[in-house]
Amino acid sequence: MKTLNRRDFLKFSSLAGAGLIAGGFALVGTGRAAERSYFLLSDRPKADIEELLAMIDRPAGMQYQVTTRPAGPSTQDLTVIEAGNVIDPSKTSALSNQLREFAIKLRSRENAGAYFVELEPKSSSSQGSVIFTVDGNIVEQIDLYSEYENIVIPGTQGDTGFSLKSGRI
Repeated sequence: MKTLNRRDFLKFSSLAGAGLIAGGFALVGTGRAAERSYFLLSDRPKADIEELLAMIDRPAGMQYQVTTRPAGPSTQDLTVIEAGNVIDPSKTSALSNQLREFAIKLRSRENAGAYFVELEPKSSSSQGSVIFTVDGNIVEQIDLYSEYENIVIPGTQGDTGFSLKSGRI
C-alpha cells in the first residue's frame, strides 16, 4: 500500500478538515465550473468518480486528471476547490443540487472511506490569491505565487491546516 507524502497528507487533511468544520467553513469563489477541483474520500472510488464526472458541468472536451490513493479510514466526503476557495457542497447554492445530494450521500455511508481521490482540470487558469473565510468573514488572504508551509485557519469545530506550493493548496 502506497503511503501519502507530506504534501498529499496536507491536502487530505484539508479535505477531512473541511468536512469536519463545514458548519463554519463554506467558501465560495466566482470561477467557472470548469476550474473546479473535486476531492473525495470514498470506499468505492471507481463508482464515485463515474457518478461525479457525470454530474460536473463542464465545457465539451474538458478533461480531468484523476488521482486515487489509499488513505486511512475516514468519514466519506466531497470537497470542491474553486479559484483557491474551499466549497462545502452541502452548504452552498453555488453548486448543483446533484453535487449537494452526492456529498450528503457520501457523508451518510456507514463504511469508512479508504481512498483519497483528486479530480483536477488538466488546464486551469490561475488566480492571484487564495482567500480563506470563516462564517463569511475573510480570515486570511495569501499570494498564490508564494510558498507557505503551515497556514492554520480556525473553524467552528477546530483548526484546519494548509500548505501552498507551486500555486497549489
